[in-house]
Amino acid sequence: MKKRVAAILGSTVVAIFLLVGGTFWYVQTSSKQQKTISTTAQALKKESKDKKTLKASGYDYQITSEEALGGVMATPTSLTKILNKKTILDIVASIPGMNDSQLISATKLKNEWQVKVKRASISYKVRLAHYQNQAGTIDLYSNEIKQHKNYIFTIPEKYYAPYKEEGAKLTSSFSQAANSAVISSSSSEESPAESSSSKGFNNIQNIIAGKGFDITPVLYDGEDVDKAMNENKAPQNLVHDGVAKGYFYDSSTVHLTGLGTYSGEYSNPYTINNKTINIGSQDYKNIPYSLNGNSISFQDWQTKTSDGHTITWQMKWDNNAQSYVDSKSQNP
Repeated sequence: MKKRVAAILGSTVVAIFLLVGGTFWYVQTSSKQQKTISTTAQALKKESKDKKTLKASGYDYQITSEEALGGVMATPTSLTKILNKKTILDIVASIPGMNDSQLISATKLKNEWQVKVKRASISYKVRLAHYQNQAGTIDLYSNEIKQHKNYIFTIPEKYYAPYKEEGAKLTSSFSQAANSAVISSSSSEESPAESSSSKGFNNIQNIIAGKGFDITPVLYDGEDVDKAMNENKAPQNLVHDGVAKGYFYDSSTVHLTGLGTYSGEYSNPYTINNKTINIGSQDYKNIPYSLNGNSISFQDWQTKTSDGHTITWQMKWDNNAQSYVDSKSQNP
């Protein structure tokens, strides 16, 4: 009898233990599942927010195909200071054919905005920069369909107004430097070298007009670019996509092309100040140069990638560049 009672009590204890343990396991498992569902929902919500569809507001930014722009000007106020992300995305959506595109990313790249979007399954990169006064430039390209287009847009007055005075000061300083060069060149007391340099500065566009050049990435984080690519430290397409051949078409425009059979010819505006040459709104900006009589040479310069790496660039004259560029078909 005692053995039967003990067996019954033992079975009861085991049953209670299994019931409590099962309940605890169920509660723990349910809690984990709820956390997983919540985390997944948050990730999907963030992804949906990041990849939103751009809708143009209807504001007229006066976006037009690139026209001839003046060649010499002061370095303008950074567009990243003038326009915020919301306005930049509205401008991108207002570009012909870009409304309803899907936003991939929008980042500040030095003095420019760089926006990546997808439209009808085609990826595009858009770079927007301040040119001068209320004029901005748009550089739109897609490697997938070998398309490159340039536009000019007008910065809304309400955004540019706070920077008018700053822009006027920059222009004034640049003008004074140019005028000083003219006065210096007419002075009878200056040396032949000084006179040659001043005249060269004022006629620099005539010096470079029609001359061809190559632009090449040479270092990646201070290491030879080919070595960095071979060791998978640098993007494998860095040289292929980074190299440009071009020539100074006139006093305000360069014609460019890339490497490869399918790289078409396209044009970009360029500007000059007393220290640098700035080509378009790509990595080919703030190119240091030096003037020696009627001879111009370039110094290497550096840019930062969006993820913090440093690329060192080199620009050299190339007598064969013009014929190479002109042999490419014009991009639409």
